[in-house]
Amino acid sequence: MLKTIKRWKKFLFEGKGSTEHSNDGIITLYHYSRADKEKLFLDPDHFSSNRSSYSRRDYNVSAYPRVFFYVNLEEAEPLVTSGKTLYSTTVPMSEVYDLTEDPDDLQKRSIGRYSTAPDYDIILRALAGRPASVDGVQLVLDKKYNGVYYHVHNMGVVAWFEPIAVNKVVEIQGEEN
Repeated sequence: MLKTIKRWKKFLFEGKGSTEHSNDGIITLYHYSRADKEKLFLDPDHFSSNRSSYSRRDYNVSAYPRVFFYVNLEEAEPLVTSGKTLYSTTVPMSEVYDLTEDPDDLQKRSIGRYSTAPDYDIILRALAGRPASVDGVQLVLDKKYNGVYYHVHNMGVVAWFEPIAVNKVVEIQGEEN
């Protein structure tokens, strides 16, 4: 069943970019965990101090608490998936800012007077409704977002800022793999 879903999603979204992973304004988020329960409650504050080795690099960019999700299971890295349980949830696309398209020009607006690169810590804080000021730059947005979509190592991911419940993805036995 899981492979059938993957094939169907690939067909639906083939050739589409960025946040076109949504279906009628809803996006499915996928998370792998060592836990094996029917339902998990993921709290970003927990992951800020209990992070995996593969997310440490992302936390070097910003220490702002967040939980990472895949939007396309075909992009999931074996290092993350090996021996782990797959969970999913759905959220409205309106709660996720698309940093690949960056309609509010946050990457450019976050560059401080002593820098030439975007300050992703400022961006994440602004999106979550908790602006910070660095080098005289403060981003204040009219809208608060619960997550942000972006690409890392050619993968589309969502970093989620709020606690969220996820459900175990169960394959149906006897279904073609």
